[in-house]
Amino acid sequence: MMKDVMFSEVKMSFEQGIYSSPESELCPEGNKRVKLGSVLSILGAVLQTPIIVFFYLGMLSFWKTFQIAQSLDTSPEVMASMMSQSLSNFVIGGLLSGPGLLISCAALFLSSFRTKWLFWYSLILSLIWISSFPFGTLFGLIYLLIILIKRKS
Repeated sequence: MMKDVMFSEVKMSFEQGIYSSPESELCPEGNKRVKLGSVLSILGAVLQTPIIVFFYLGMLSFWKTFQIAQSLDTSPEVMASMMSQSLSNFVIGGLLSGPGLLISCAALFLSSFRTKWLFWYSLILSLIWISSFPFGTLFGLIYLLIILIKRKS
């Protein structure tokens, strides 16, 4: 009986808004969101660097493929295998960078952390994602839209 009375009092205090959770004087609530946003943004940016590296490797591989094709008479089978190797760089980079893209989107939605360098870095990454056809084009367009919409907030 005594437990029911105490439980009902606690329940009433929550419903009426009498009870408020204790706040830390060292780290106010707004500051926690900014810190979380900065950590998530930087982590997402770092985890997206493989798309830059593998995009560069893919473009270099394409360039070598076409240089070989111009200098030698190559069969279509050899060209197809070389093109396949070049495209695999884009797929590997996209798969490795996918979690970073998700973390960056979460940081944009959950936090108000915005810096100029992060905006420009994210803009460049979204353009690289868009150019990673067909795997990353949709993801890159969505990421670009999120960046541009959340830029002013």
